[in-house]
Amino acid sequence: MRKIIYGPPGTGKTYYLMNELEKILEKVEPSKIGYFTFSRNGAQEGKNRAMDKFNLTEKDLPYFRTLHSFCFNILGLKKENVMQEKDYKDLGRDLQIEFEGVRYDHDHEGILHSKDPYIS
Repeated sequence: MRKIIYGPPGTGKTYYLMNELEKILEKVEPSKIGYFTFSRNGAQEGKNRAMDKFNLTEKDLPYFRTLHSFCFNILGLKKENVMQEKDYKDLGRDLQIEFEGVRYDHDHEGILHSKDPYIS
């Protein structure tokens, strides 16, 4: 079963999903359930609530993570294996495209910015 929930912060997405998870756990092992978000904070919040509500451990919930970390994990990649800011600078120099840089913050993976409309 697949369920996709979209909505801005504070609209009850996690609350709703925990109620759905309660039904699913009657039939499916927690280690077989995927809970994916765009942000690290969202993934951690879902994991913490599930652990508290259902008396689970982090080990029980290997697929409560961000989409990026799930894909990296499946592909066996680490952050160092994909393009970094230096790589974009080198590529930009070679292609004569100005990249404004790659931004990182605590909650999201790197985001590339460019004034070039084809890159953006």
